[in-house]
Amino acid sequence: MPRGASMRGLAAAAERLPLQRSLVFLVSDFLFPVAQLKEILDKLWRHDIVPVLLRDAGEDEDLPAWGLVELQDLETGRRRLTVMRPALRDRWRNARQARLAAFDALLKQRARPPFHMVDRFDPDKLTDNLISG
Repeated sequence: MPRGASMRGLAAAAERLPLQRSLVFLVSDFLFPVAQLKEILDKLWRHDIVPVLLRDAGEDEDLPAWGLVELQDLETGRRRLTVMRPALRDRWRNARQARLAAFDALLKQRARPPFHMVDRFDPDKLTDNLISG
């Protein structure tokens, strides 16, 4: 998939929504720049947006302190071999947490509170998120 194709797909989908207010589930791993999320939210301004953030706990928790780690960009398919070490693992985790905090802050301003779906779907947690949001 060419870089940015998923964002173009979200933009195209947003333009096809009806003009009347609708419930829109925005499901993504949100591994794109915050500025692009702002663009999508600008297109969805009239709708009730339920952001669903997909995550794999292993992305943070299963990182070794030392060793070779093969990373793959799931959108481009590009692979890269990286030497993991404690400082890099800490930077990785800190960057991931900062990114999640930035997305959460933006989504709380412009949509319902995001629903974090980690590893598996829990319908009760989604229901709680919809009721409290």
